[in-house]
Amino acid sequence: MLRVNYNIQFKNRKVSPIIISITWKGNRIQKSIGQSIETEYWDFKKNKAKSTFKDAVNFNAYLQSIETALQNFYSESSKYGKVINKSKVKIKLIEVLNNGIVEENKNNGVIQTFERFLKEYRVDGSKLRSSTLVNYQSCRNKLKLFEERKRTKFQFDDITSQFYNEFIDFLYESSSNNTVGSIIKNLKTYMKWAQKMKCHNNIDYKEFKPPSAEPSFSIVLTKDEYDRILALETDKPALEFAKLFMIVNCRIGLRSIDLIEVIKEFEINSNKIRFFQTKTSSLQTLVIPDDVISMIRRLKELFSDGLSRDYINNNLREIGKMIGMNEIETSVKFYGSRRVIVKKPRWDLLTTHVGRRTFATRAMEKRIPIHVIMEFTGHKTLSSFQRYVNPASFDNKDVLSQLWN
Repeated sequence: MLRVNYNIQFKNRKVSPIIISITWKGNRIQKSIGQSIETEYWDFKKNKAKSTFKDAVNFNAYLQSIETALQNFYSESSKYGKVINKSKVKIKLIEVLNNGIVEENKNNGVIQTFERFLKEYRVDGSKLRSSTLVNYQSCRNKLKLFEERKRTKFQFDDITSQFYNEFIDFLYESSSNNTVGSIIKNLKTYMKWAQKMKCHNNIDYKEFKPPSAEPSFSIVLTKDEYDRILALETDKPALEFAKLFMIVNCRIGLRSIDLIEVIKEFEINSNKIRFFQTKTSSLQTLVIPDDVISMIRRLKELFSDGLSRDYINNNLREIGKMIGMNEIETSVKFYGSRRVIVKKPRWDLLTTHVGRRTFATRAMEKRIPIHVIMEFTGHKTLSSFQRYVNPASFDNKDVLSQLWN
């Protein structure tokens, strides 16, 4: 059986450190618990603080919690026949005194531990994808800049509600709602990992809430815009590639990354294309109209290594200007509680994603069965598919005219 007793180190001094004594099976460990008390308030018979001590109830409860944790550790270890030596009891005692924090992590700051997180963090046993790693590195970099602003080195106990409010204000100086939300989300993931690794026991971070995501512009090409893009003539390969990429996506609705893979890697021998969807890793076989097959073959001729989605989007915006997509779209953007109206011309919103959204919306408008549409878009659930449909772009005039007929 393990026994725990407390006493003060110096009986003749006004204030003395408190010593814990742990004994079991002829073994004994003595160590300061890091707390001191005025000797006049120490009960030498009961080995605890006298009731006249100003915080006696909480203080004695703390002493009891240490004793209980050590006895539970001893009981559990004995139950499973584990060897209980001085080294293991010391390690457990230090962990208890540190309130669950491993001694080697006790003095490591937020940024120092973040570097370890970037190396060791895994999702379902797998290393982070490069794009995800970049997002966590961005969070780390913002914390470093905030440290410089505050002229301090953050410890885990500093990550409080006050820190959150000040950090949010700091982020809004240079970032949008979406970016701020992403940084706060990544900070919470990091803090949760660090707590699991016994680097801290601060739970204030659990109350941190990413700001509400700003409403996004989600446009769908009108029939007239689609026709003008299709009819556009250009002798610039980059513009021709972007034009055909948009038209093909409006026709078959693939994810842009999947369409790029089809263009880059897969041979087309008939009006069928077979490819592995990047997001779901599933093999997909689709029957494609002949004119779309011809466009994909032309895209293969125009493709060059290093061609990125951002590069395609830049050229799509140029195409939008060329065909006169000057109608203004309006949305609302939030910087904390500040509401700002944002207006952009439609050409500035033209990206590869618009083609996929246009396909889904127009296919629904033409009453193509949802399961057929989802076969092309690659969505596995109806809820995820519905986010790609823009009801505001439906041509409902015919539907409404037939409502009472």
